[in-house]
Amino acid sequence: MKNVFRKIRDEKAEVSARKLYSKKLAFHNFFHVIETLKFANQIVHSLVTKLSTLNLETIYYALLFHDAGYVEDQTCLGYADKESYSAALAEEYLLGRGMSPVDVSKVTLAIKATHISAECRNLEEEVVRGADISGMAAPYNDFLEMSKAIRAEQEYLIGAKISWADWVRGSEVHLKPYLHEKISCGELFIKSNEPSLFNQRLTSNIKQLKQEIV
Repeated sequence: MKNVFRKIRDEKAEVSARKLYSKKLAFHNFFHVIETLKFANQIVHSLVTKLSTLNLETIYYALLFHDAGYVEDQTCLGYADKESYSAALAEEYLLGRGMSPVDVSKVTLAIKATHISAECRNLEEEVVRGADISGMAAPYNDFLEMSKAIRAEQEYLIGAKISWADWVRGSEVHLKPYLHEKISCGELFIKSNEPSLFNQRLTSNIKQLKQEIV
Protein backbone atom coordinates (compact mmCIF):
# COMPACT_ATOMS: atom_id res chain seq x y z
CA MET A 1 0.00 0.00 0.00
CA LYS A 2 1.42 3.37 -1.04
CA ASN A 3 2.32 5.72 1.80
CA VAL A 4 0.19 8.84 1.28
CA PHE A 5 2.45 10.83 3.61
CA ARG A 6 5.63 10.05 1.67
CA LYS A 7 5.79 13.37 -0.20
CA ILE A 8 5.10 15.52 2.86
CA ARG A 9 7.25 13.62 5.33
CA ASP A 10 9.18 16.06 7.50
CA GLU A 11 12.19 14.30 9.03
CA LYS A 12 13.22 17.39 10.99
CA ALA A 13 9.78 17.55 12.61
CA GLU A 14 9.89 13.82 13.34
CA VAL A 15 13.23 14.19 15.13
CA SER A 16 11.87 17.08 17.20
CA ALA A 17 8.60 15.31 17.95
CA ARG A 18 10.38 12.12 19.00
CA LYS A 19 12.18 14.06 21.74
CA LEU A 20 8.79 14.89 23.30
CA TYR A 21 7.95 11.21 23.79
CA SER A 22 9.45 9.36 26.74
CA LYS A 23 11.09 5.99 26.19
CA LYS A 24 10.05 5.16 29.75
CA LEU A 25 6.42 4.85 28.65
CA ALA A 26 5.39 1.37 27.54
CA PHE A 27 2.67 2.52 25.15
CA HIS A 28 2.49 6.28 24.53
CA ASN A 29 5.97 6.44 23.05
CA PHE A 30 7.07 7.33 19.54
CA PHE A 31 6.37 3.81 18.28
CA HIS A 32 2.69 4.57 18.92
CA VAL A 33 3.04 7.57 16.59
CA ILE A 34 4.45 5.34 13.86
CA GLU A 35 1.56 2.93 14.31
CA THR A 36 -1.06 5.68 14.11
CA LEU A 37 0.49 6.96 10.89
CA LYS A 38 0.09 3.45 9.46
CA PHE A 39 -3.56 3.36 10.54
CA ALA A 40 -4.10 6.83 9.06
CA ASN A 41 -2.58 5.66 5.79
CA GLN A 42 -5.12 2.83 5.64
CA ILE A 43 -8.00 5.17 6.40
CA VAL A 44 -6.93 7.73 3.80
CA HIS A 45 -6.68 5.01 1.14
CA SER A 46 -10.33 4.19 1.80
CA LEU A 47 -11.28 7.80 1.06
CA VAL A 48 -10.29 7.78 -2.61
CA THR A 49 -13.15 10.02 -3.72
CA LYS A 50 -12.26 12.64 -1.10
CA LEU A 51 -8.48 12.40 -1.30
CA SER A 52 -8.08 15.54 -3.41
CA THR A 53 -9.72 17.70 -0.73
CA LEU A 54 -8.06 16.07 2.27
CA ASN A 55 -5.38 18.08 4.07
CA LEU A 56 -2.70 15.44 4.61
CA GLU A 57 -0.36 17.87 6.33
CA THR A 58 -2.90 18.52 9.07
CA ILE A 59 -3.24 14.78 9.66
CA TYR A 60 0.50 14.12 9.53
CA TYR A 61 1.58 16.82 11.97
CA ALA A 62 -1.34 16.17 14.31
CA LEU A 63 -0.37 12.52 14.61
CA LEU A 64 3.31 13.38 15.11
CA PHE A 65 2.46 15.44 18.16
CA HIS A 66 -0.85 13.97 19.37
CA ASP A 67 0.63 12.39 22.52
CA ALA A 68 3.69 14.64 22.91
CA GLY A 69 4.56 15.31 26.53
CA TYR A 70 2.39 12.43 27.75
CA VAL A 71 4.82 11.63 30.56
CA GLU A 72 4.35 15.08 32.09
CA ASP A 73 1.75 16.07 34.69
CA GLN A 74 -0.33 18.31 32.45
CA THR A 75 -2.60 19.52 35.24
CA CYS A 76 0.36 20.89 37.20
CA LEU A 77 1.46 22.65 34.04
CA GLY A 78 -1.90 24.41 33.79
CA TYR A 79 -3.59 22.34 31.09
CA ALA A 80 -7.01 20.73 31.32
CA ASP A 81 -5.92 17.45 29.77
CA LYS A 82 -3.12 15.68 27.95
CA GLU A 83 -4.51 16.57 24.53
CA SER A 84 -4.42 20.29 25.29
CA TYR A 85 -0.80 20.04 26.41
CA SER A 86 0.19 18.04 23.32
CA ALA A 87 -1.55 20.63 21.15
CA ALA A 88 0.37 23.41 22.89
CA LEU A 89 3.68 21.65 22.24
CA ALA A 90 2.74 21.20 18.58
CA GLU A 91 1.72 24.85 18.32
CA GLU A 92 5.00 26.07 19.78
CA TYR A 93 7.06 23.94 17.41
CA LEU A 94 5.08 24.56 14.24
CA LEU A 95 4.81 28.32 14.73
CA GLY A 96 8.55 28.35 15.34
CA ARG A 97 9.02 26.56 12.04
CA GLY A 98 7.05 29.26 10.25
CA MET A 99 3.75 27.45 9.68
CA SER A 100 0.85 29.87 9.38
CA PRO A 101 -1.34 30.32 12.49
CA VAL A 102 -4.35 29.13 10.50
CA ASP A 103 -2.66 25.86 9.56
CA VAL A 104 -1.28 25.41 13.06
CA SER A 105 -4.79 25.81 14.44
CA LYS A 106 -6.02 22.99 12.19
CA VAL A 107 -3.31 20.74 13.59
CA THR A 108 -3.98 21.59 17.24
CA LEU A 109 -7.72 21.11 16.83
CA ALA A 110 -7.10 17.71 15.25
CA ILE A 111 -4.95 16.76 18.25
CA LYS A 112 -7.68 17.85 20.65
CA ALA A 113 -10.11 15.69 18.65
CA THR A 114 -8.38 12.62 20.11
CA HIS A 115 -9.79 13.36 23.57
CA ILE A 116 -12.17 10.60 24.66
CA SER A 117 -15.21 12.90 24.69
CA ALA A 118 -14.31 15.07 21.68
CA GLU A 119 -16.45 15.31 18.57
CA CYS A 120 -14.83 15.73 15.19
CA ARG A 121 -15.80 18.72 13.04
CA ASN A 122 -14.16 17.72 9.77
CA LEU A 123 -12.69 14.77 7.91
CA GLU A 124 -9.09 15.48 8.93
CA GLU A 125 -10.05 15.31 12.60
CA GLU A 126 -11.93 12.06 11.96
CA VAL A 127 -8.87 10.50 10.33
CA VAL A 128 -6.63 11.53 13.23
CA ARG A 129 -9.07 10.27 15.84
CA GLY A 130 -9.72 7.08 13.89
CA ALA A 131 -6.01 6.38 13.54
CA ASP A 132 -5.49 6.92 17.26
CA ILE A 133 -8.18 4.46 18.36
CA SER A 134 -7.85 1.83 15.62
CA GLY A 135 -5.67 -0.31 17.87
CA MET A 136 -8.67 -0.94 20.10
CA ALA A 137 -10.07 -3.08 17.29
CA ALA A 138 -6.90 -5.12 16.82
CA PRO A 139 -6.97 -8.94 17.05
CA TYR A 140 -7.42 -9.91 20.69
CA ASN A 141 -3.86 -11.05 21.37
CA ASP A 142 -2.55 -7.71 20.12
CA PHE A 143 -5.24 -5.88 22.09
CA LEU A 144 -4.27 -7.78 25.24
CA GLU A 145 -0.60 -6.89 24.84
CA MET A 146 -1.59 -3.25 24.31
CA SER A 147 -3.67 -3.34 27.48
CA LYS A 148 -0.77 -4.80 29.46
CA ALA A 149 1.56 -2.11 28.12
CA ILE A 150 -0.85 0.66 29.08
CA ARG A 151 -1.25 -0.85 32.54
CA ALA A 152 2.55 -0.89 33.03
CA GLU A 153 2.67 2.69 31.81
CA GLN A 154 -0.02 3.82 34.24
CA GLU A 155 1.76 2.10 37.11
CA TYR A 156 4.88 4.04 36.20
CA LEU A 157 3.00 7.33 35.99
CA ILE A 158 1.22 6.97 39.33
CA GLY A 159 4.08 5.21 41.08
CA ALA A 160 1.94 2.34 42.32
CA LYS A 161 0.87 -1.15 41.31
CA ILE A 162 -2.57 -1.80 39.82
CA SER A 163 -4.07 -5.24 40.38
CA TRP A 164 -5.01 -7.07 37.22
CA ALA A 165 -8.65 -7.34 38.30
CA ASP A 166 -8.86 -3.61 38.99
CA TRP A 167 -7.16 -2.88 35.68
CA VAL A 168 -9.63 -4.99 33.70
CA ARG A 169 -12.64 -3.41 35.40
CA GLY A 170 -11.26 0.06 34.86
CA SER A 171 -10.46 -0.71 31.24
CA GLU A 172 -14.05 -1.73 30.59
CA VAL A 173 -15.30 1.58 32.00
CA HIS A 174 -12.77 3.54 29.93
CA LEU A 175 -13.37 1.66 26.68
CA LYS A 176 -17.16 1.46 26.66
CA PRO A 177 -17.69 5.10 25.54
CA TYR A 178 -15.83 4.25 22.33
CA LEU A 179 -18.58 1.77 21.46
CA HIS A 180 -20.64 4.87 20.60
CA GLU A 181 -17.96 6.32 18.33
CA LYS A 182 -19.43 8.76 15.82
CA ILE A 183 -16.70 8.91 13.19
CA SER A 184 -17.45 7.04 9.97
CA CYS A 185 -14.32 7.23 7.83
CA GLY A 186 -12.42 4.08 6.96
CA GLU A 187 -13.49 0.46 6.80
CA LEU A 188 -13.40 0.04 10.57
CA PHE A 189 -15.80 2.89 11.25
CA ILE A 190 -18.09 2.99 8.22
CA LYS A 191 -21.74 2.90 9.24
CA SER A 192 -23.12 0.96 6.27
CA ASN A 193 -23.38 -2.00 8.62
CA GLU A 194 -24.61 -1.55 12.17
CA PRO A 195 -22.75 -1.90 14.40
CA SER A 196 -19.52 -0.88 12.72
CA LEU A 197 -16.61 -3.30 12.41
CA PHE A 198 -14.78 -1.22 15.04
CA ASN A 199 -17.72 -1.61 17.41
CA GLN A 200 -17.92 -5.35 16.82
CA ARG A 201 -14.23 -5.92 17.39
CA LEU A 202 -13.98 -3.66 20.43
CA THR A 203 -17.06 -5.31 21.96
CA SER A 204 -15.41 -8.69 21.48
CA ASN A 205 -12.10 -7.48 22.92
CA ILE A 206 -13.78 -6.06 26.02
CA LYS A 207 -15.69 -9.32 26.53
CA GLN A 208 -12.54 -11.43 26.21
CA LEU A 209 -10.58 -9.11 28.49
CA LYS A 210 -13.23 -9.49 31.21
CA GLN A 211 -12.82 -13.26 30.96
CA GLU A 212 -9.18 -12.85 31.97
CA ILE A 213 -10.31 -12.40 35.58
CA VAL A 214 -13.07 -15.03 35.67
